[in-house]
Amino acid sequence: MRWTKAAVLALGMTMAFGAVALAGDDFTGWYAGGTLAYVSPTGDVNVNGVKSELANGWGGAALGGYRFNKLWQLDGEIIYSEHDFKFADEVNDISGDDDTWLAQYLVEANFHFLYYCGVQVYAGPVLGYAMFDEADFGNAKFDIDDTFVYGANLGIDVPFSDREDEKGWNFTARIKYLIMEPEVENTSDCEFCGGIGDNGYPVNGQTDVSEFDLEIDPWVLQAGVLYKW
Repeated sequence: MRWTKAAVLALGMTMAFGAVALAGDDFTGWYAGGTLAYVSPTGDVNVNGVKSELANGWGGAALGGYRFNKLWQLDGEIIYSEHDFKFADEVNDISGDDDTWLAQYLVEANFHFLYYCGVQVYAGPVLGYAMFDEADFGNAKFDIDDTFVYGANLGIDVPFSDREDEKGWNFTARIKYLIMEPEVENTSDCEFCGGIGDNGYPVNGQTDVSEFDLEIDPWVLQAGVLYKW
């Protein structure tokens, strides 16, 4: 037990002294770039026999930020992706899908915890806001509300040059896991929802409105380039 505590204390002191030393290096500066993005939702929802989900989608991201020192940087990203919104009504045996888009506006505080020959590995928390397009199936419409987003990011930058401060062009790759659960309003027209009238004929249909939280919670995979000044 004593050895374990001593090891933990020694590791903590080493990281602390290393952080102070690295923070003194001149790695400050602005950077900007772009990536391809693959957004893979992990959740769905089933309400009263109606299953709704957002399918995997491709898109792109524009990113930029400022490096305060060798340890910390603040990123801003806009990620745009296109998806199929799918629903399946198991009760009435109705299904469909419609194209929709997802726009994410994210802010990240990334801590660089590994450095080797210019290669940087970093991680940090993510906060943001997501906006969605409406999914329209004709007799059913899904209005997806905007929502706040939070999660975590893990990234790596690899410089194309041999400059120790990584200035210039870099390859960048990132993976994020985000918590994203917007509220959805489903407006559906049912042809025979009115039932059978006294005369034995179907009564005209009605419009049903329901609301539910859609669990999207996506993984976001990115790869691209950025330029550091």
